[in-house]
Amino acid sequence: MPVMLTNAAVILVVCWSFARRVKVGSVILTWGETIAGTRGLVGLGIAFMWSGLLTTGLDMATRFVITREYGVSATGYYQAAWALSGMFAGFILTAMDADFYPRLTGAIHDRMLAIRMVNEQTEIGVLLALPGLLTTLAFGPIVIQIFYTAHFLAGAALLPWFLVGVFGQVVSWPLAFIQPAKGAGRWFIATETISVAFRSALVIWLVPRFGPVGAAYAFASGYVAHTVGMRWVECQSRRAETPQLQISKWAVRNPEPTDSAHFRSRTGSHRRVHLFHSGQLPRRPIHREP
Repeated sequence: MPVMLTNAAVILVVCWSFARRVKVGSVILTWGETIAGTRGLVGLGIAFMWSGLLTTGLDMATRFVITREYGVSATGYYQAAWALSGMFAGFILTAMDADFYPRLTGAIHDRMLAIRMVNEQTEIGVLLALPGLLTTLAFGPIVIQIFYTAHFLAGAALLPWFLVGVFGQVVSWPLAFIQPAKGAGRWFIATETISVAFRSALVIWLVPRFGPVGAAYAFASGYVAHTVGMRWVECQSRRAETPQLQISKWAVRNPEPTDSAHFRSRTGSHRRVHLFHSGQLPRRPIHREP
């Protein structure tokens, strides 16, 4: 407890000293503006909290199933392989939370820039994580003996499948950040709930049949499916936005479409001339479209 309090006090003093050097102008906000501004933040906070609860609950449920079926030793093998598989990719995923997500939020309204940022982040994540994942895959038993003991060598059977799942995490996380960057908290909650429910079903089905390695199968299969699902969700989101983009571009190029152009696209020329002479169309010059 004293260490935690001291650490918190040091962080507070350092942050306060740096904050004093930043000149911030005073801003007057009404209660209505404050509530309107925090509504989206509260929604995203609930979405992130729900995602964290689901992930923690799935981890606890997996350990419970393994312990109930095969004992505490099997859970130790599972935990050793789990910790080693995420050792090299953990800093990449943490960096995405701290750096990539804020930048993506600032550029999310520029569709092409956001797509380019997601592609670049995916490429950087793969390039950074792949060497460590391949090294762990090639020297898995040795790495387990270095960080643990020879008694945990049974966890080497789980390690390759955990590495496949971690690679899926690195690939799918940039896509998963698109939804919260857009402020689509409900979509984020829905996709995370479906993903965790699918992995939970795999754990319940595979662990009794294949042992602790079944949990690794479930992790790998779950994140492969998660990557495919996030790609599908993003494609559907693009299709939903495409008609609006096409309409806005057409409106910019043709800000005031004439009535004759409208009727020329839908009816014949004789019908248009009849309407014009009958007085149902305004008498103004007809501009031909290029």
